[in-house]
Amino acid sequence: MAPEAKLTAIKTRSLDLPTPTQAALPRPKPPVGPKSAPKPPPAPNFDQNPPLVTGSIGVVAIKNEVTPSTELPNISRVTALPEPSQRRFAVSGQHKGRAIDATAELDWRHDGQTFDAQLAVGQWFGAPRHSRSSGAVGENGLSPTRYSESAVPLLGRGNGGERAVHINQAQGRVSYSNNRADAPWVDGMQDPLSVIVQLTAWLAGDATSFRPGSRFSVPATGLANASQWVFGVEGVAQTDLPGVASAQALKFSRELRGEYDARLELWFAKAPDWQLARMRVTRASGDWIDLISKQ
Repeated sequence: MAPEAKLTAIKTRSLDLPTPTQAALPRPKPPVGPKSAPKPPPAPNFDQNPPLVTGSIGVVAIKNEVTPSTELPNISRVTALPEPSQRRFAVSGQHKGRAIDATAELDWRHDGQTFDAQLAVGQWFGAPRHSRSSGAVGENGLSPTRYSESAVPLLGRGNGGERAVHINQAQGRVSYSNNRADAPWVDGMQDPLSVIVQLTAWLAGDATSFRPGSRFSVPATGLANASQWVFGVEGVAQTDLPGVASAQALKFSRELRGEYDARLELWFAKAPDWQLARMRVTRASGDWIDLISKQ
């Protein structure tokens, strides 16, 4: 939503100037002809450029102008959670001029009522990283309650400098471990890891809803703030990923939210069950990291 405009009234008052000693200059003659009253400026439109969604998921066709979203029928209801699994990835990339060569593992568990997802990456822009999302499973999909990131501890000592965010639906707020101000909770809110599984679940529920050339938004929180994550559906991509049939990977790209935001690209393979096949993150500095499924 466009920020609300603030109008500030400017007060003026006449000044009592001393009478000049020299003769007053003649006043200019008024122009001849009819006068037309100036047109008043148009009233500001505070409703322009509304947000893509409010709570639920919206999808609109991509156009040059900003378009309000319309509810996509049943998109927040058609959910088919993937079966518990472990997926392994080859990791490549570049960080500060140095090549990245590592592996990663995505562990996904749920019992129909609660879920736990963990992503361990051997090298994540210069350091190992472990991220974890946990929460409840509802009729509309995942409802995370806690998300954390930490460096993999050495020799089992310490927690690797864990940072966490707590998502409290009952209290309607999101709190952060780094003393940042709380954010309001929004219906359907995800975190950086749960959103990947949630997208898989929506695709498995009704992949036809995600038409190539459309865009949609998901409320999500990271470790510092919450916002709407806007994704564009780029369409089916030819791929040579191991175990993935050719032309069966649907690509999503998250739109940048600011000058220093990282670009997030996700590929989901139709077989099996729209699982994550590839994830690429590109930072504003040009550093990048690419996770490609080995399965």
